[in-house]
Amino acid sequence: MKLYRGGGSGVALVMIGVLLASGLNGITQTNNWINPGSGNWEDSASWSLVTPPGPNQSIFITNSGFKAVAIGPNTANNFPQTLNVGSITVSSPANSLNSLLLNFAGVNSPLVADTLTLNRDSIITLHSSALLVRSNMSIGGIFNQNDFSGVTANTVRMGDVGPATYTLSNGTLTVTNLEVLGVWGNSVVFDQEGGYHFATPLWISAGGGEYDLHGGQLGGTVLMKGGVLNQYGGDLSVADFVVDGFYNLYGGTFETAGDLTDNQGFVTQSGGAASAGSLFIGATSISGFPPTFGSYILTNGTLNIATNAII
Repeated sequence: MKLYRGGGSGVALVMIGVLLASGLNGITQTNNWINPGSGNWEDSASWSLVTPPGPNQSIFITNSGFKAVAIGPNTANNFPQTLNVGSITVSSPANSLNSLLLNFAGVNSPLVADTLTLNRDSIITLHSSALLVRSNMSIGGIFNQNDFSGVTANTVRMGDVGPATYTLSNGTLTVTNLEVLGVWGNSVVFDQEGGYHFATPLWISAGGGEYDLHGGQLGGTVLMKGGVLNQYGGDLSVADFVVDGFYNLYGGTFETAGDLTDNQGFVTQSGGAASAGSLFIGATSISGFPPTFGSYILTNGTLNIATNAII
């Protein structure tokens, strides 16, 4: 099995070390960005507490206007204490656009938060930087991960607070507990152009969930729960794969040493190469339940089954 790390192999280890070493004690304070324009994270005068972010603070970038709050090399080198906070919320009121920009701060100086919420019409962008969310990250806006940045979170919910778009150009995204796309009825598109995305598990759900794999590798555990997975390239490498939704393989490689099970989903392969230990299409009747039906349409590409196929 291939393992693609996107140039960020040390990122997840650094951030998990921070996670284990960090505590969650203390009294929470609210610190709001009050500057109507753009500025740097460490600018004291731009915050309601007249001090930069710090431990046990709830950080809000939610005021009106069009702006970006930037974390850069100066922040990481001279104000590292500001990179460990309680929570972060980025929202945009009407006729506004707020952004949090991690701009070449370095992958060894992660921004660490207990929780992070990105609401609709708002943006988070990483360039050669790192983000660690100890608990949940909710995404209802635009999230861009570029320049071999690293993101690690315990849980990720995409679409729970608004329509979401996540673009992984390269680098690493590691979700250690649960990652959900869709469910809440908002449109969710995850666009992976490269890099390495590991989730345990990733749910691609009905109610708006769509994953487009163009390059890089998607690994861990992937569960189709009524959503759509379009693979145009790259490598989908999982232990087992259960399709209850729509999986379209146009190019790239799919590989599992275990079972490819299509219980009540739709698999179409018009290119690429797929390999599995076993293939199960539909399921035999279980006492009290009718049998389920699935489909696998192969028009081009290759399908290799190591042991058996049950249809």
